[in-house]
Amino acid sequence: MRNHGPAWAAFDIRMMFQGYLERGFVAEDGDAAIFTKLLGHEPRAYDDFANETMHEWQTLANPRVAA
Repeated sequence: MRNHGPAWAAFDIRMMFQGYLERGFVAEDGDAAIFTKLLGHEPRAYDDFANETMHEWQTLANPRVAA
């Protein structure tokens, strides 16, 4: 990272991953309710989001194939 980006970015990324290692990356009580309110729907699995997004992009790129 030092050779390819600014020092502040390397520091921020290091601190972010250090936080994941120290505290984990698990939702706390009430987080799902907050995200549901913000999103307007319940959170879903990343795989579901990725597949829905892929389908939307494919439809935009080639509307005739939308099925």
